[in-house]
Amino acid sequence: MQYMAEYKNFINPALSQELLLSARDLNPMVLRPKTGIGFEKTLCSPNGQEANILKYYLDNDFSLNDYIIHVDLILEDFCFSQENSHKFERALKNIGAIIGISSSRPEYEYGGKAPDNLLALGKSEYAIIECKSRSVTSQISKDDCGQLLQSIQWFKNHYVDSGLTYHPILIHNSNIFGKDASPSKDMRVMTPLLLEEFRRSVRTFCGALVRNDVITNMEEVKKLLITTELSTKSIVNRFTTEFQIQR
Repeated sequence: MQYMAEYKNFINPALSQELLLSARDLNPMVLRPKTGIGFEKTLCSPNGQEANILKYYLDNDFSLNDYIIHVDLILEDFCFSQENSHKFERALKNIGAIIGISSSRPEYEYGGKAPDNLLALGKSEYAIIECKSRSVTSQISKDDCGQLLQSIQWFKNHYVDSGLTYHPILIHNSNIFGKDASPSKDMRVMTPLLLEEFRRSVRTFCGALVRNDVITNMEEVKKLLITTELSTKSIVNRFTTEFQIQR
């Protein structure tokens, strides 16, 4: 459809943009149309976390071995490194799908001052995430803090329901803000240590699913989510921490 739009642009630029818009609905990696992208909210699936996990497994037609290889490949990209941050953000979105959480990459998909990642933890609960997977500093800069503040405002503008709960999260090498930063009180941080613990929990969870062959047993999947602390009720508190401010 992108190739078609390129040819159509010679004779009908307006239709060319419409084609690109339709293409983005199917694949956000194609060119962004000049007229912008139709915004679509990331909503929590009504089926529940356990059912989403099974659906992801069945939709991809995995064998048990292929499933573990798939998870390991995704987790390889979900680590602090100097590589392209898109790999990290894409991995986080995929991890959300693996553990049954609806997620998106608003900045990549829609542009503007949107969050890197957005997780729908429940019908009225979200995690707003800025990823600084390339950070090596011992403090969080004013600019990094400002980006998360902008993402919070983006969320308020696009998800206007006053009853929503949101958790602003910064994935960063440090949980200490510099003196010139002005974080909001509700901000939390996923440090390298907590990120590694999160990765380990995801790997343990997925391994237990296939090793014990319980992926179709919703009650057992629920127990595993609780045991590995990957349920939507515990994931933020377990794998993020409160911040400090340099004195």
